[in-house]
Amino acid sequence: MSFKEDKEKDELERIRGNNTAVYQQWLKKNQQVKDCEATRNILNQYLDNTDELTLADFDFVYSNIGSRLAHQHVPTVEEINAERRAMSVSELRELSRQENPAPTAPELPLTYTPIGKKKEVQLTADVLKRAGTRTGELSTNDLKFLIRRFGASEVNKRLGIKPTVQPGYSVNMESFSRGEK
Repeated sequence: MSFKEDKEKDELERIRGNNTAVYQQWLKKNQQVKDCEATRNILNQYLDNTDELTLADFDFVYSNIGSRLAHQHVPTVEEINAERRAMSVSELRELSRQENPAPTAPELPLTYTPIGKKKEVQLTADVLKRAGTRTGELSTNDLKFLIRRFGASEVNKRLGIKPTVQPGYSVNMESFSRGEK
């Protein structure tokens, strides 16, 4: 390839990149057009057959290829409300659980940077057991932070401690007779 061909190819790639960016912005405003591989293929075919399409010409592109794009129905607020009014209470509860899932505690990371230090420490069972001691990499404040942030159950899980029923707590006799605790 010659220098001129390389320059033309680079310019075409720049124009296509700009047009793709404008297409992405345009999709946000026009939610009825589905962003899928078929729509992108139609746009690319059109751009391949068009010489030096500029950013301002994008609405013209849509008017020429709009009938070939994959459309999707975006429901209105009234349609959504009508659909939800027709649901039973159990269906609404399930929908609520899906839309607003209960927050879960984060998992204890594998490494942690102790307070006031720059070097990360692997959070192994041994490191957690030695926390707050003279030879430990973690201070008691680090351990307290980990327990507050990730929960005692996460720290205990890393230590290999299994929760047991504490003395004085009542136990369901049915589950006790089956051998459960």
